[in-house]
Amino acid sequence: MARSWTRLHEHLGAPPGPLSFDMVKKAAETNVAESDDLDWKEKLPQPPRDGAWNELAKDVAAMANTRGGLLVYGVTDKTTIPVGINPGEVNPQQYAQWIRNHVQPYLPDLTFTTLTSPDGALSFLVIDIPASPMAPPPRLRHRRQGQRPAGRRRPLPGRRPHGLDGGAPDRTCLPRPLHPHSQRPGRHRSAPRPHPGQRSS
Repeated sequence: MARSWTRLHEHLGAPPGPLSFDMVKKAAETNVAESDDLDWKEKLPQPPRDGAWNELAKDVAAMANTRGGLLVYGVTDKTTIPVGINPGEVNPQQYAQWIRNHVQPYLPDLTFTTLTSPDGALSFLVIDIPASPMAPPPRLRHRRQGQRPAGRRRPLPGRRPHGLDGGAPDRTCLPRPLHPHSQRPGRHRSAPRPHPGQRSS
């Protein structure tokens, strides 16, 4: 089920509820900037070519690994001009299949919504991606060597400090490398991630 509160609601000062065509169009016309929870896309999702990564799966995994977000198709990404999409070409079943094939673990709560103007002249596709309950916590910033965090005592002699100063690693994890020949991933394996798998049909 689609979320009732998104970044577009916050920007527009709208009450909680389903996204509407007018809300998306107004957000585009007022140049709401892209962020980790909002991505404007001019064209509908395309199948990968020549063994390349599935861009839709990669975008979905990235948002699910943070706080969730919206992929909005039919708006130019840099100038946020609402150009629309052809609603007859929207294929939610195919998009869901690509995501199932390329993102682990499975994300069951994605929603695909086509929003069309009253006169039928302009349409958008909105993919709403909730945050995964297994997403890693935010990664801490690195501190300078020798700097200790406020409110903590110095370690006792003979004991290794904990955290980012050189002791046990902080309890966070990094995104899995996208390249299939990169180093092997760490021990945290539960956050959603794209994987090469077989080519999409």
